[in-house]
Order: sequence, then structure tokens, then C-alpha cells
Amino acid sequence: MHTFLLVNPIFVQKLNILASVRDSFDSLLQNLSKLYKKVRDEKKSALNDVAFLQSGSQNRNTLTMRYWVHPDNVMELKLYILKNIPILVNTKNNKTNLCVSTVYYDNKKLGLYKDIIEKVDGAEEIRLRWIESNDDSGVIIQRNVFSNNNGKLQRKKQEIATKGKYVNSFISGEYTPERKFFKPNEGSKAFMNEIKENSEIQASILETINSRNLIPGILIFPPQIQRSSFGIFGDASVKMSLDTDVCMIREDNFDGNERAGLDWKRVDVRNEYPFPNLPERDICRFPYAILKIKVSVVMGLNPPLWVNSLINCNLVEPVPNFSKYVHGVSALLDNRVHLHPPWVRCSISKKK
Repeated sequence: MHTFLLVNPIFVQKLNILASVRDSFDSLLQNLSKLYKKVRDEKKSALNDVAFLQSGSQNRNTLTMRYWVHPDNVMELKLYILKNIPILVNTKNNKTNLCVSTVYYDNKKLGLYKDIIEKVDGAEEIRLRWIESNDDSGVIIQRNVFSNNNGKLQRKKQEIATKGKYVNSFISGEYTPERKFFKPNEGSKAFMNEIKENSEIQASILETINSRNLIPGILIFPPQIQRSSFGIFGDASVKMSLDTDVCMIREDNFDGNERAGLDWKRVDVRNEYPFPNLPERDICRFPYAILKIKVSVVMGLNPPLWVNSLINCNLVEPVPNFSKYVHGVSALLDNRVHLHPPWVRCSISKKK
């Protein structure tokens, strides 16, 4: 039965009112994603831009763009994206949302923050990331070095994986790749090369931590993020991630309160958003969702038309160079920060 009513906007508006319903959309979005994919496959126009797909992988530039999204517009945005690229599902638990936690290190003078916000060539970032609340499933220890390219920071990444129970020993230098860092395959050349490579990465990370006095627990911000990822397996032309329920949590001891102590992160933070057990002074609950778009653009070609339509619509608000870490430091340590990011006073409203 067909009517003249615009069902979709009304439907989305009603769903947004029901917070309990809004939290249980995983299976619905998964099914919609499969249906849209089937239609796209039949039409053989997954990105609505055949030339963009057929142009190969040579001579490509990757553009990364960040946007804020009002909570009331999140569902409509997801539906728009699903019409063009599918949602990626975590094969371990069959969920479309992942909780990604990140711990950032700094020193008492906020040296790393200062270098990043001033776009200093050679600025560094040390962070530890893990998925879900169980860090024993794996922690990525990462060192990023930034170069200033005409006012834009470009990142060069080094990273190494371990388990949460080994992180303190890793940072102290007691735990090395030779000691149970990987499942041993002694005798193989590949294994020895892997050990050598990861030993060098660990040395670089520890050099930054020690030379810049990045003591574990001094300044850590772990955003607890519900992340939805979108893209086509095997095709890096367009990748998107949408983070909701972003929360930065203070873990330093500058005010005399021990939060993380000697551990690499505080242990009283559980995956229980909005963290009612923590003092309000320790939390910054970010009011918007964060959309990140990565487009691999071939020289001489523009991104797909649907991507251009998305970034120019009123569902998203562009925030160039937005960083959750920089925002967290600026918001939680306002009395220690002398230079704030340009977006700190910005706000957005619901789509009209």
C-alpha cells in the first residue's frame, strides 16, 4: 500500500525519541546493510562511480576528513551511508559496534599536547589501544611521529601488540619480544626477523617515554567509544567510522589524586557508560558523534558523488584536524592549557 506520507523522516524521528530502542539497532542495521548490498551488487554500482573504482590503486592520494554529528541525526546518517557501502561486522561477536579504548601518555608540562596543537614538525604521540573491556585480548602500543606538510600533520606510525597483563613490564623494559611476545616458532628466519623488527619498535617507544618523562598514569585519556565501521572488504576507496558515546576520562595525578597510580591505566574504569562510579571532574562526555571519512582519490578524479553529497549535507558539521586526545586535554585540564584547539567553543544543532 502506497501513501503520500514521507514515512522515513517520521520513522527516524520516532526511533530517536526512544533511547532504549536506539541501543538495539545492531541486527536491524545488519539486515538493512545486507539488503542494500544485494541491490548494489545486482546493479554493479557499489559506489555509484565506475571510473572511481576501475582506476586502479596507482597514483592515489588518501583524504581524511572529520565531522561532528548531532545525536538526533546519527540514525539518519547511518541509513544514508548503508545505501552506498555496507556496515562492517565484528566476526568474533557478530556485532556492528565495537568499544574501542585508547590511553594517551604525556608529561606534566603537556609537552606532547603542546607539540601536536602547535603542529611542530616531529611531534610525537604515545597511545595504547584495545577493543572491548577485556584488554587481555590484546593491546596495541603505538608511537606516532608527525611531520608538518604545509600546515597539515602527516603521521608515521610504529606499533606493537601485547596483552594487558604485560604492558607494565613492556613499558619498564623488562618484557621484550623475545619473552613470550609471540607464539614461538624458533629456528625460522621469519620469526627472528619479526623479533628484530619489534625489538626496534619497542626501543623507539621506550626512548620517547623515557626521554620525555612519560610516566604511566601521569596523563591518560581513554575515550570509551562505540564505533561503527563502514566499507567494502578488499576495497579501500571509501572507509568510514562513526563514534558515539565518546568519553574522555582524566587519569593524571596533578591535583594529588592518584588515579592510575603506577599502573598503565586506571583500573576503576569499566565499560559502563556514562561511568556513574567516577567523579564528574574526571569525565568529559563529548556531546556529538564523530564521523571519520577516508577516501582514496585517484589523481585527476573526484570522490564518488554520494560522498560529496554527504559531506555537503546538513547531517554533518566539518571539524578539520579534530582530535579526541587534544579535545580531552583541553577540556579536562583547562587550567593547565594555554593554547586551545579552534573547535573548543563550537557547537552544532539538530538538522532542520
